[in-house]
Amino acid sequence: MHRGAIRLSGLKFPVLFLCGALLRPATGRGADPGTDRVVELPPLLVLGSRDSLVWHYGAAADLEVLSLCSDATTKDFMEEFYQLRQVLRALVPPELQVRFSVPLVHILCSDEMKDRLGQDVLTQLYRHSDPIAEPDDARPFSSRGGLAPPARPVHALPNLRLQDTDTYTIFALLDDDMAHAEFALTPDYVNFLLQRRTPPLPPWFILGTMRLYELCHVGDRDIDVAPLAWVSSDAAKAARKDPVAAAQGLLPLEDLLIAPRMVAAPPAEAEAYRRLWGAQATLFVRWCLDEKVGDRRAAFFAFVEQASHEPVTEPLFRQYFGLGFAEVRAQLGRYLPRATGQSITLRPAQPLESLALKMRKAAPVEVARIKGDWERMETAFVKPTYPELSGTYLAEAERTFHRAYDEGERDPRLLAAMGLWECAAGHDAAAEPLLTAAVQAGVIRPRAYAELARIRYLAARAKPAGTQGRLDSTQTAYILHPLLAGRQQLPPLPDAAELFAELWFHTEMTPLPGDLAALDHATLLFPRSVGLAYRTALIDAREGQWPPARRLITRGLQTAPTPAVRAEFARLLGVLPADSP
Repeated sequence: MHRGAIRLSGLKFPVLFLCGALLRPATGRGADPGTDRVVELPPLLVLGSRDSLVWHYGAAADLEVLSLCSDATTKDFMEEFYQLRQVLRALVPPELQVRFSVPLVHILCSDEMKDRLGQDVLTQLYRHSDPIAEPDDARPFSSRGGLAPPARPVHALPNLRLQDTDTYTIFALLDDDMAHAEFALTPDYVNFLLQRRTPPLPPWFILGTMRLYELCHVGDRDIDVAPLAWVSSDAAKAARKDPVAAAQGLLPLEDLLIAPRMVAAPPAEAEAYRRLWGAQATLFVRWCLDEKVGDRRAAFFAFVEQASHEPVTEPLFRQYFGLGFAEVRAQLGRYLPRATGQSITLRPAQPLESLALKMRKAAPVEVARIKGDWERMETAFVKPTYPELSGTYLAEAERTFHRAYDEGERDPRLLAAMGLWECAAGHDAAAEPLLTAAVQAGVIRPRAYAELARIRYLAARAKPAGTQGRLDSTQTAYILHPLLAGRQQLPPLPDAAELFAELWFHTEMTPLPGDLAALDHATLLFPRSVGLAYRTALIDAREGQWPPARRLITRGLQTAPTPAVRAEFARLLGVLPADSP
């Protein structure tokens, strides 16, 4: 989670978000000096009797909301969020953001629910845990010689975004006491949209866009971008006085768009290069978006899309911009004084639409599905830092799910969420029938398909029915079915891609050309997965597909994280015929 936000004006209601995962008030309030000593945990929505809370539900566009707030407050909040996301498209179009087939879920609670967020429960849980974040030597000993209870205050996070590989959910506590607050999407949220996109966006685009976003003031209909700070205020003043000298000091565009140079220099020089590289990435993005100096936004976004699929070359660059690297570098130098001295306004290409959200009383199955899945994700959030607390969240998810399931609810989305909960608990045998039923019903939940395929694969590998310990055609088809069906939903999942490669490596079946093409395409979607690249190169080599095998091996030699992994790729390269392409 990260703090920091830009402004959204015109909010019709007050909201308080203390920890920035998505939105927070642009009030400029600093953190309490002692907040670094506060233990922040996800909220536990403590329930009394089953009917003690009246949830309301709404769905429109790609959004779902489960709310304990008034319908008017919920609609206003969701409308502002929907509008804000549309305005963001002026900076980052939808095709360059991560996309999900599963709707984005909001869980909204009113400020009156503070006493239901499990504050006392969380404090007691923490006091009886031994969190790895607070080592023994940092805690005082009690008079009895044992460790004293931690003195840190514990509170439930009032604003939190949690994500799975195929979905994300936002919890927000709305405070009616803050009138006329101003809100915006935080940089953390925007960075999430860029970083999770597949295939990966170019690093210079992500960095340049994020730094530009930090200069943005988001309004109701457009985005105002403040002047660029450049590498320093003195450098910005010098650029305005002598644009020619500033242009000469810019890096070649090859450094920016193809690969930064490995600077073998003293730390100060290396740091200066890094700062200039980041500043020039921001300058280039701004130059491409500034309509006052040219109409190139469409070409720019198309270029970024292409650059996420193939290496950048100067001919490719010229295809979109009509200019070479040196020419654009010169134009950037001439643009630098304007960029550091003037603001610009960005507007979405399409008119903004309203969110046609209708609220109604939530059905028990909707409460169970959304709240239970949120609690499952809370478990994953807590476990790395406070492993002894994770069981409490997992148990709460079980109770939430079974309130509906035990009464006969069999909605496919509920079954998928329950199946993923069983997987998180390590109960694959219990998860399999739930996931099978959900997949057979065509549920929209990519990870449900991937987890079902994983369970089937592990069972088949334990008892291979093919020759030489391989899987036979029946086992392979049984595993392939959920993998191929899940591939039709977004986003593509790295675990599913890696399992697809493992399956073809361990089966006695011969992959069809379409299967090999799908494997090679997966390596482009997930270029950072060394294991996927290695397995796919092995399969390509085994099938005599020398060009793609050599391409993957070459990339593996360049990106291998350790000498041992690099040696494996080198060994594989030695197996290829010497006269292969």
